[in-house]
Amino acid sequence: MKSNTIKQIIICIFIIAIVGVGAFYIKDYLAPTYDNESDYGKDAYAYNEFQITNVTTEVLIQRYFQDFKYKVINSPKEAYDLLSNNSKNNFSDYSSFLDFVNKKMDKIVDVSVKQYTVQGNSKNPTYIVIDQYGNQYTFSCRAVLIYEIDIKYSSNF
Repeated sequence: MKSNTIKQIIICIFIIAIVGVGAFYIKDYLAPTYDNESDYGKDAYAYNEFQITNVTTEVLIQRYFQDFKYKVINSPKEAYDLLSNNSKNNFSDYSSFLDFVNKKMDKIVDVSVKQYTVQGNSKNPTYIVIDQYGNQYTFSCRAVLIYEIDIKYSSNF
């Protein structure tokens, strides 16, 4: 009887030792390792940092113009949805807008800002842009890059 109890105690000690070594191995395997204290958390903050940048009016207007141009070229439905009712009246429906875009694509790709003016207040500005063909784009902004656009095409386009 005594020998069975000693065997059971030895088996329990052996099992506890194996579980303990395994737990330490798993803890070290799963825990991140850093070479020194300055490396700790380097990756943790990479996605949460931001850089403050002052944006000039010219850069902002270029961004609005390029955003609309990108949508006309790559997602005409989104561009059509941004048009004011006045601009949509120039086309009978979306398909006629799409026909117009396809017919003028070579000019649309090359279009750029020639001059601009700013109207309104800083919360809801209106940017009036004229391209090299004389087309006038009026961006009525409700928030950053949330806008409605009214376009008056020149006869040169």
